[in-house]
Amino acid sequence: MAKYTITFSCGHEGVVNLFGKSADREDKIRWYEEHALCPACYEKSLKEAREKQQAQLKERAEELGLPELTGTEKQIKWATEIRGNFSDGITKNLGYYSKKPKAQRAINAWASFCYSHDKASWWIEHREMAESTVELVGNIMSGIAALIKSGTPGTVLDGLTDEELGIFADRAARGEEIKIGVTPVTKDEIDALEETEAERRASCTVKPEEVKSQIHAEISIRKLEGGRQIVVSTPERIEEVVELVKGRLGYKWASGAWRGNYDEDNPVIDDRVCEIAAKILKCGYAVELPKKELVARVINGEYKPYNPRRIFKLGEDKFIVYWGKDEDWYRGAKRLPGAKWNSEKGGVVVPGKSWALVEDFAERNKFDLSPGAQELIAVSKEADRKALVCEDIKTPETETHPVPGRIPKLEAKEEAVDASLVDDEAD
Repeated sequence: MAKYTITFSCGHEGVVNLFGKSADREDKIRWYEEHALCPACYEKSLKEAREKQQAQLKERAEELGLPELTGTEKQIKWATEIRGNFSDGITKNLGYYSKKPKAQRAINAWASFCYSHDKASWWIEHREMAESTVELVGNIMSGIAALIKSGTPGTVLDGLTDEELGIFADRAARGEEIKIGVTPVTKDEIDALEETEAERRASCTVKPEEVKSQIHAEISIRKLEGGRQIVVSTPERIEEVVELVKGRLGYKWASGAWRGNYDEDNPVIDDRVCEIAAKILKCGYAVELPKKELVARVINGEYKPYNPRRIFKLGEDKFIVYWGKDEDWYRGAKRLPGAKWNSEKGGVVVPGKSWALVEDFAERNKFDLSPGAQELIAVSKEADRKALVCEDIKTPETETHPVPGRIPKLEAKEEAVDASLVDDEAD
């Protein structure tokens, strides 16, 4: 490594650290001199680019007749960008459905419904719309198709006002089942519903004494086919939360949130929600929980923290042992009878017949047994209990047989010879 004083393309001088061969360094210096800006000019160019983008977004909003956003300066800038990206997505979808006027009407109605929100916080809380516009429009089309398939004539949708159709489309975009005459779609119905929803959300929200952001985090639970998903959305990147959900829990980032999948009957879901919420609160952010009853558990610490030491059921009759990345239980787990390392799954596989030692291993070393592993132990234990117990095993009597390959020893024995066998004596 060496330090070089160079003149950037903006004319200002600066010092840079370069590595590699001399020829590579010379190429890098040439690139800095011809194309790169000094740090101060680079920051200035970024600021100018952001200001230009904000001006363009504001101009487009005025052309579309969108309401002026309200909130803090930082919130408004972020929300303006989100709304602009959402508008781009709507334009692309309208082009895709250019030959389907009814679909276009539904998309425009949904866009108008979203554009009617003038609070920057609303756009920030719903920022996934800008990242998943195509998917959400697909949900709207699926909702319309499902409604017609259920027997509702398509003319019923034609009879809805644009405002009512926008509310319908918004609910369909979120994957809700829509039923005309049952699902609220009129302005009065939706106002009453939103008031009730606002009260529910307030009762599920908890915040620290001093908050770092007026926008709260949100933890929700989504239903999936054959399971459930915890979705964690924060107003900004919180490193401690990322370390927990990504580093320890293995969640994946998708559509503007961290997501972790669980089996439908997994009992740890509420514990994970509480643990994540507690971490967010300790970092100084308010958080909305999916259920009111979890608020007290978060405040009182009534949840079981995540344990990286886990034993799961694998297949029909095996266990698999996992542990945290900062631990090494390979030797201990390998001592279990029949244990083998599975490189594909990253754990030690143990046959189900070793259930008693697996149970003891888990208890002694503080490993959590999954519901499946507990079930396998219970089944194996019951099978052992029902096995026939023999107190006295008898051995059959056996005769003595000569040893193969050994010629028995002959013993001489004097006995009288049969007279008929004796030769006649010669005269």
